[in-house]
Order: sequence, then C-alpha cells, then structure tokens
Amino acid sequence: EAIDQCNNQLFIEGDQLFKEGDYHAAKEHYTHAATGLGEEGQRRFAAHLRLACVYCKIGDYVDADQSLLQALQHHHDTDTSLRLIKLLQDVLNKNQRLQTDDAAAKRKIDECVTEVMARVTATHSIG
Repeated sequence: EAIDQCNNQLFIEGDQLFKEGDYHAAKEHYTHAATGLGEEGQRRFAAHLRLACVYCKIGDYVDADQSLLQALQHHHDTDTSLRLIKLLQDVLNKNQRLQTDDAAAKRKIDECVTEVMARVTATHSIG
C-alpha cells in the first residue's frame, strides 16, 4: 500500500512538472512511478501515454514511438495511441528521408500531446 501511495504521488508530481514545462523532471517521475507497476496499474495511470507525451515534448520521437507501441501492445487508450503514433511516424519518416521542413508536423504532435495530457490527467484517476 505504501508503494501504491508513492506511485500516486510521483504521478501527481509528474503531472505538475509537465504542466510547468519541466519535462525532464516529469519523465523521471513517470519512469520511477511506472517501474514495477503491473498491467492494471499501467493502464490506470496511462503510464505509457504519459511517457510518450513527455518524450514528444523533449523531442525524443523515437522513445515516444516506443512508449506508444507499448501502450498499443497492452491495449491502453488505443484510439489516442494510434492517433499520436501516426503523427510521430510521419515525422520519423520525414527525418529518414532528410526532409527538414517538419515544423507543421511537430506542431500537430504538440497539439495532440496537449489534448492527450488533458484527457489522461482528467480520466485516469490518481489516488
């Protein structure tokens, strides 16, 4: 029970750090909280989605893609994960083709991340 309370607090603090724009600290909090969580806990907290959003904000689209693949594998918010992964794959594919004009795609990712985090923090209970 104490571990569950600590995880709750880490997610709460991570969400606050995310809102404040301290994405690296939010990533640390989410990573620590998600470590050792079972399938139900990961789903309840949308751990993979939170991590994917943080990775997007820091520009690490490869790790964001991997987090979303884990979310899909475990059937966590499938529609949301699919929408964000499509945007990420567009940017990743452009980078592989050495196209540098992807500001619009990155802006779409950022808008999607904002929507995802608003929904995740509202619908995935902590506490």
